[in-house]
Amino acid sequence: MATQFSNEALKFLRGLKKNNDREWFGERKDVYEKQLKEPMLGLIGEVNEAMAEFSPEHVRPANKILMRIYRDIRFSKDKRPYKHHVSAWWARDGLQKTSGAGSICR
Repeated sequence: MATQFSNEALKFLRGLKKNNDREWFGERKDVYEKQLKEPMLGLIGEVNEAMAEFSPEHVRPANKILMRIYRDIRFSKDKRPYKHHVSAWWARDGLQKTSGAGSICR
């Protein structure tokens, strides 16, 4: 697999962990898009390609596999709005809400 995350991407995640607020993220959203989201979509594409032959029921569009950066804070005491990692979730077709395997980059 050729996809890699840059040092700038890892620096962004460390910064997000320390400055987890909308203003900080908004000023750096382009870094997230280019240095984290795009490479993660590429990695998902590579994994999908590798899985296509032996597990086609788990292959879905990359944008459906990528987990969002935004946290669900509705019922949480922790109101930080963003996850400080990127992740993906592969689920069997038809069981997207109940099964699967994942990957995280912290």
